[in-house]
Amino acid sequence: MDREHLVVHAEHITGREILELAGKRPPERFTLRQKLRGGHLRKVELDEVVDLREHGVECFKTLPRDQTEG
Repeated sequence: MDREHLVVHAEHITGREILELAGKRPPERFTLRQKLRGGHLRKVELDEVVDLREHGVECFKTLPRDQTEG
């Protein structure tokens, strides 16, 4: 997560849980993106379940949301 390594013992986790583990609170103020093999970024919604065993998952990146977003 943003160049920091986090240990998760679950196979499935929500976007909200990922942000909270990374100390990004409140999670509603951040955008979470999943970096996939090949450099592609995919937006992960707060209540979306992510399968960490999925092939090609490399890392996650966060961005603070602007005041005008959402």
